Amino acid sequence: MVAYTSLICERQTRLHFSHGEIVGDMNDFTVTNFRTGCKTTHHPKDEGGSHGGGDLGLIRTFVEAVRTSNQGLLGTNVSEVLKSHLTVFAAETSRREGRVVDCAEFEKAIRAELEV
Repeated sequence: MVAYTSLICERQTRLHFSHGEIVGDMNDFTVTNFRTGCKTTHHPKDEGGSHGGGDLGLIRTFVEAVRTSNQGLLGTNVSEVLKSHLTVFAAETSRREGRVVDCAEFEKAIRAELEV
């Protein structure tokens, strides 16, 4: 997501690879094979709600992971989630303060504050 665009808060995806690309906007995703020139458009199921319906999918998967005691269904763990959120908070600090923020140092500082 990008704040400074005419499509504020509308998700766009552009993934570029050596032999193709995937371009989408949460309603349609077009896969282009550079070798064959073939383009295929996919239309994900719209489940409503926030994040392009992703919130409902996350909730459904979480409930299934708890029901079956299978954290592997989540594809992540608490440490990875914490690290990704700290990265976002470091980026916001960088934006607000107009300086480069080292993510590892930012994490150390936050952890030090929490130990007090």
